[in-house]
Parts: sequence; C-alpha cells; structure tokens
Amino acid sequence: MIYEIIHNKKHGFVNSLGRIQILPNFDKVGDFSEGLVGVFKESVTKINSESQYVHFWYINSNGESVIRNAKFDWGQPFSEGFAYVRFKENGKWGFINLDGKTIIEPKYEDSYSSGFSDGLANVRENEKHGYINKKGEVIIPFIYDWGYRFNDGYAIVKQGSRKFFIDKKGSILKTEKCTVVETINGGFKEGLAVVKVKKKYGLINLSGDFVISPKYDDLGGYNHGICSFKINGKWGFMDKTQQIFIKPKFKDVGYFQDGIAPASLNGKKWGLIDLDGEFIKEPEFDQIWDFSKGMTHELSKSNKWTLARCIKNRQEYYINSKCEIVCEIEPKLEKQKLKNEQLKSAFSAKGVQEKDVWTKAKWSYDGFTITKKGAIKPIYFVLKWLKSKDLLTNEGLECYKDKNNLDIGLYRFMVKPEAAFFLDRFYHLWYDLEDIANFEIEPELKFKEDENLDEYWEYFTKNK
Repeated sequence: MIYEIIHNKKHGFVNSLGRIQILPNFDKVGDFSEGLVGVFKESVTKINSESQYVHFWYINSNGESVIRNAKFDWGQPFSEGFAYVRFKENGKWGFINLDGKTIIEPKYEDSYSSGFSDGLANVRENEKHGYINKKGEVIIPFIYDWGYRFNDGYAIVKQGSRKFFIDKKGSILKTEKCTVVETINGGFKEGLAVVKVKKKYGLINLSGDFVISPKYDDLGGYNHGICSFKINGKWGFMDKTQQIFIKPKFKDVGYFQDGIAPASLNGKKWGLIDLDGEFIKEPEFDQIWDFSKGMTHELSKSNKWTLARCIKNRQEYYINSKCEIVCEIEPKLEKQKLKNEQLKSAFSAKGVQEKDVWTKAKWSYDGFTITKKGAIKPIYFVLKWLKSKDLLTNEGLECYKDKNNLDIGLYRFMVKPEAAFFLDRFYHLWYDLEDIANFEIEPELKFKEDENLDEYWEYFTKNK
C-alpha cells in the first residue's frame, strides 16, 4: 500500500517500507480509493487566499495517469465504481465511472456528496440533502439539512434539530427514545449503532432495540467484533458478547486492527497495545491515529493495516504494527538524491507529449500576485540560457531581442529540435523543483547564474 508524504509543499507517496513510490510533484492529492487517487497541479493563489488548481486527473498506485479529461477540474474519491467530479463547462458536478465515462450528467451546483454506498449517494440541491441511485434517479427527496452515507442499510439524516435513521426507501427507523450519535462509523456498523440517552451511551440493533443499555460514559462502536467503552473516565474493550477482555485503564484509545490498537494511559504519551492490553513498546509518541486512517478503500475491506500516522516532538511519522518509525511524513529528503530520481523519471517517461508551447506570460496584478515584470522575467531568463547554448532558431533570436513583449511565451518554433525534446521532458520539472514561481510573484528577486538549468541539460545530454 502507499501513503501520502509532503516535500517542499509538494505531495507524493511512499510504500509500506517508507520508500518513495510516487515522487512528490503534486500541489494537492485526494484519498486513494478503488485503486485511484485524484491529484492536482499548478495551484494559483487568489487574493482571497483560496487556491485554484489548473490541472486535475486520477492516477494509480504506480503514479500512472488513468483518467485525464480536460472536461473536469476537480474530483472526489471513487466509491462503488463512481466518483463525483466538477465539469469546467458549466461548473456543475456529476458522476464518472472508473473508465472516466460520464454516467450522471453534471447538474448539481453543490460540491458535497457522500459518494455511493449501498447503491445510493447523498447529494445536495438547493441547500437540501437527498439520495440518488446509480442512474441519477432521485430515490429519497431533497428534504434534509444533512445526510450521511448508508451503512448496513441505514443512514443518519438531520432535519432541523432532529437526527434519526432512515432506510433506503426513506422510511424512518423506529427506535427506543434516544439521541443518534455521529460516530466515526457514521451510524450502523456490524449491525449496531451508538446512541445516547441523557448522558449515557448504549447500542441499538437494526430493529431499533437496545442491545447494550445506555450505561457507559462513551462508546466507540464495534469494529471487527471489538468495541471500546469508557466508564469512570477510563477506556477499556469488550467483544461482541459484551465480555470485557481489557479492563478500563486508558485515558484514550483508538480502534483495534489485526490485534493492535493505539492507546494512552495518561493522555500524553501514546503507544500500541495488543489484545491483552499490554504495550508493545514503551509509549513515546504524542499522538497515534488508527491504522485505518489514510489507507486505501481496498485495504479497509481486507482488514489489514500496515502503517499509522503519529506525532513525536511536533514531527509527523508513519509507524508499523511493531511501533517502529518507518519514515517521516514531511521527510527532509536529500535534495540531490530526490532530484536525481525525478530527473530519471522525467527522462524515461513514456508517451511524452510534444508541446507547441511550454509556458506563456500570465499576469494578474492586484498588488499581491503576478506583475507584468514578474510574468515575463522567467521566460526571458530561459531564452537567454537557450541562446547561450545556441539552441534558439532565428525566430527565437528575434523574439528574444524584444525584451518587453508582454505576450512572450516559450514556443516550439523558437527552439531547435534538440532543445524541444529537452523542454518536453524537463521544463515543468525544473520550474517546480527550482521554485521559479517565486520569481514571478517577487519580481525583485534575481536569478543566480543558470538556476541549475545546466544540471538538467547535463543529465539530458549524458542519457539521450
């Protein structure tokens, strides 16, 4: 399995051994689900500090593009073979399948959807929530103020101040008098749901009857036959028959996965415990999340978890089930080693598109973003470097002479074939790795010599 890491504000993925699986080249990534993850590139910061992502597509666990369609610019994780995406043409949302084919036309203005579960998806229309099937037909009308995913045939919905369960026909589940609790499970799981009566918690079954009377200070709900419970300020664990197998002694706990759970005796230091309630190692972490966090949808079905997120001394790590640190989540990677991997990846990439233009001057002066001077500066810098290598055509030399052309760009006709081959593979990598965007945003910054372009060129000439 693979796990998200961040390097120089770019997102990538490592495998379960902590080794780089997908290079950190993305401005934002989503959650892996059903073998795919949505990735974003080229974020543009607006004056209101919101980010607009120019390119969006889905990749697999090898980093290969699987669904790349210029029609949509944003998407959510896949669920039951469908993903909720935003279409550029009208700015509305619809559903695509794993082949990238539009299955439900974009007609929803709201970005929220629960994704499909039990064959239904919660979507929002005119500020109200309802449920549609995989044909786009409305099955449960848009009458709720909020709605959750279906689990075990029921979903939690909210109407005014009331929260209750509905089935897949929209009928309300009749329960004992209680308050529905929005747990991490989102309602029912393994046929049981946590509810609250006054200040105590219990569990009801799919018929709405109490299976565990409301007598606990808190309940985590069942997960693989194990339920955490809190009484007198301490957490313990019981099995499906309500037999307590770990007495309440912990200040805080997580969920068990494959016989391992995060826990803390004092709320300050965390470790991993086994089914006997004993720590595998002396607690040393400031926080440990469940092994289920950040994993793929397939992994959640297999019930096998390899790594968990944790914090120690303000640094985030991934640990394995032996409570051993595998890698940092924001690793201080050796820059040159990482760059060499990226150069190799860029050079050996298959199906590289021959571009007519690699970049054009884009300015949007509002006192904060990109000025005219900043927009043209990097392009003229690259042209100057290409000229020094005798890689400009006569047309390119003529364009370079006009140092104040606000419509300047880096076009294929301006460079010789060898340079075009080089730029197809390395221009955007160089732009990202060397933080060239800084020169656009802060035009007073000065370029230092070649800004490492010679390094890219040297790698190219040695390996071509």
